[in-house]
Amino acid sequence: LSWITRSDERQLSADNPSLLRRYILALIYFEGGGEEWNTQETNLSYLTSTTECNWHGVYCSNDAAIILNLTSTNVGGTIPSEIGSLTSLQVLNLEKNSISGSIPESIGELSLLTYLDLDRNKIQGTIPESLFGLKNLEWLDIDSNNIGGTISPEIQNLSSIQVMSLFNNELE
Repeated sequence: LSWITRSDERQLSADNPSLLRRYILALIYFEGGGEEWNTQETNLSYLTSTTECNWHGVYCSNDAAIILNLTSTNVGGTIPSEIGSLTSLQVLNLEKNSISGSIPESIGELSLLTYLDLDRNKIQGTIPESLFGLKNLEWLDIDSNNIGGTISPEIQNLSSIQVMSLFNNELE
């Protein structure tokens, strides 16, 4: 991503732990059509010289991104596989957008995730097996997409689940 290496005013060094987080969030912005997101607040806060913890929908604790909430922001494109490298993420809320593609297998690397809301998008494919390894997941809302296939018996591994919404998909 040329922005992070050429245009980013922060010019973080390769050993700075914020660099990877900043790269992934910028990737979501660019891949998701950030210039078309529907809130001025979002467009004014992304890709600025401030820490990415001050970007719209990004909430940090102890310099780690724990919440990414871009509900109803008109995010498009796909969820990048790099999302799995945001290992401190506890909440991922991308509901009511125009996200297409599939849920990346790397979602299973988010071991601290308790809340995953991807409903009302255009997501296709199947539910990745790795998702069923998220032992802390309490909320899974992926309804109203185009997700298909058979629900894996591994779903029983979601031992902390309290809310699960899968309706209005092509699941068997």
